[in-house]
Amino acid sequence: MEGAAVSYITVLPLVKAVLEDVTDVVNVYDYLRYVKDLTTRDARFLDSDNNRVHTWMITRDEAPSEGALDGDVTRIHQFKLHGYYEVNDYIASEKNFQQLADNVMDAFNDNRGLSQFSNIADSSQLVGFVNEMFCGILCHHCIIGITIEDDVDP
Repeated sequence: MEGAAVSYITVLPLVKAVLEDVTDVVNVYDYLRYVKDLTTRDARFLDSDNNRVHTWMITRDEAPSEGALDGDVTRIHQFKLHGYYEVNDYIASEKNFQQLADNVMDAFNDNRGLSQFSNIADSSQLVGFVNEMFCGILCHHCIIGITIEDDVDP
C-alpha cells in the first residue's frame, strides 16, 4: 500500500461501520461508555425491541508500529470490541449471544480490506466471554480482538 495519513481517528469509523452492519447488534459506541444512573443506562444501553441491556463498545488497547529502512511505517491497531448482553436463562441468552459473537467475528473476517490503506491482518478472535455485572445488571460480556494494519506516511 502506498502510504497515506491513516490513524486511529480514520480507522475507528471503519470498525464501527462493520460492527453496526451485523444483524441484531445494537447500541454501538466508538469508545467505552459508563453511566451513573438508571435513566442514562436505559437510554444508552437498553435494546428497546427486547427491553434488555445490549450494547457494544470499541476501544484500542495497543498500536505498535513497524518501520522499514525505506521509511515506510506500518501501524498495527489492536482493537477490542466489548459486547454486553443481559443474562436471561428463559431465552438461553448465553447461546444467543455466543452466536452473535460468531456473527460479529464473521463480519470482520469477511471485510478484510477495510479501505485502500487499512486491512484486517488476522482473523478476529473471541478473547473473553464471562458473566459480570454491568450497570447493575448481570450480563454476558464478550471481548473480540481485531488486528488492523495500516500504512502511515513517514
